[in-house]
Amino acid sequence: AKQLKYIFIAVMFYMGLKMIGVFAWLHLPI
Repeated sequence: AKQLKYIFIAVMFYMGLKMIGVFAWLHLPI
């Protein structure tokens, strides 16, 4: 169960950075 939790957190963190990168690239307010 712990491994799945860590994987989920890692994926969410990665997607968050990806979305921030997209917003920065489009020059949109977050």
